[in-house]
Amino acid sequence: MKLFFIQFCIGIFLCLLSGCEKKVFRGIDDKLRIKNNSGRIIFFAGSPNYPDTVIPNYNPKNDVDRLMLKPNEEKGLEVSGTWEDQFNSNIKSGNLLIFIFDNDTLSKYTWDQVRTQYKILKRYQLTKQHLDSVAWRVNYP
Repeated sequence: MKLFFIQFCIGIFLCLLSGCEKKVFRGIDDKLRIKNNSGRIIFFAGSPNYPDTVIPNYNPKNDVDRLMLKPNEEKGLEVSGTWEDQFNSNIKSGNLLIFIFDNDTLSKYTWDQVRTQYKILKRYQLTKQHLDSVAWRVNYP
């Protein structure tokens, strides 16, 4: 038992030393995956505020590492805790909104113009039941 504990501790130490920080250890859930099947660079953002379909205040271009997708790239939309907890506590209507933006649009216009002129490529309205049925995958387009 003592040998197992020592091996376990060494394994954790080596993992942390090598930089393999697991999202599970940080309490982050990114199982909701966005896939860019287009030939353009896109950005995405989520909002729990349905039926209010106003574009969120934050510009996803300010978070390139997490919210930008190159063609054929896939990333997870991260939340603290779990997505199930989010639907139970923060997404009161049961509908999550995902906004898709074109990189060129975000480069050409101010964020205020994007928001007020509703310059989006697509808006998805997703329930937990729908996400369960598509294995938590959203494909654009």
